[in-house]
Amino acid sequence: MFYAYSTGKPQSMDRQTLVSEIAEINFLQDYEPNNQEDLSDLLVLYNAFVRRLEEVGEEWAFSNQRVEGVSRPFGKSVQAIFERTQPMTAFGAEVKRLIKREKIDSLDDMYGLIEQVVVSDNPHDAFDSLIKILDEIAKNATKIGTSQRDYFRSCFRALFSEEFDAFCDVSQCWLQGQELYNTMYGDIE
Repeated sequence: MFYAYSTGKPQSMDRQTLVSEIAEINFLQDYEPNNQEDLSDLLVLYNAFVRRLEEVGEEWAFSNQRVEGVSRPFGKSVQAIFERTQPMTAFGAEVKRLIKREKIDSLDDMYGLIEQVVVSDNPHDAFDSLIKILDEIAKNATKIGTSQRDYFRSCFRALFSEEFDAFCDVSQCWLQGQELYNTMYGDIE
């Protein structure tokens, strides 16, 4: 997540990526030694975001009775979904994009946005919808992790950017994220 935040690229940092980036020194181009924000600040922010999703999600848990046809859900609780690397790296990259585009000045500004996050519809329906979309991505993508990361980044862009109808609305951001993802990669059912 910190790699995605510091570079603005939503890729996770595996060994191959690290070796490649060190060789090219690309990840240092945006490094600011006087920058006070670090990994711990980003992790605390992400934790606040996940806690907010748990709060507005009203203890959502995956249920085979509500979500038919999904044998291997991406996660069975809000925490289980958002402790995975795909949403973490997407979050870090999207926060960096907001800073670069001067929508926010620092990580601290994100706390105000996070506090505004709501679920306008039934919370269980909203998170069930997320699971269904992620399942369709997994069924159709050639690189599942990359596709899921790109989907989450689209969702977070819709959630944290005022120009989208889904601004601060979890119910709508999963669907708007799907529309953005479909624009980039083609339709998922």
